[in-house]
Amino acid sequence: MPTATLQGRAPASFLASSIYKKESPIAAGTTLGDGTQVISASCEPGDVLLSGGPANINATTTLLESFPSPGTTNGWTARVNKNGNTDNFSVVILCADQ
Repeated sequence: MPTATLQGRAPASFLASSIYKKESPIAAGTTLGDGTQVISASCEPGDVLLSGGPANINATTTLLESFPSPGTTNGWTARVNKNGNTDNFSVVILCADQ
């Protein structure tokens, strides 16, 4: 049986074998006009974003959104409402080294 390829590449060649985790600094985030805060993290240029999400969020903080960053193919953004409390948080991503 012939090996399946896409544009001459074998399935194993689409993602490199090196996967790494990257975390933004734990910080207050950037405050938006509605009073919520955002933090984004990105893979190294040319690498592929696999997944992402918020980390280090206090129980008093509400996670509003967690999504791939608009306008990029390798970044993740989390938006929170601290509900009037002080909270530092971060974004963690998994990337494939290309």
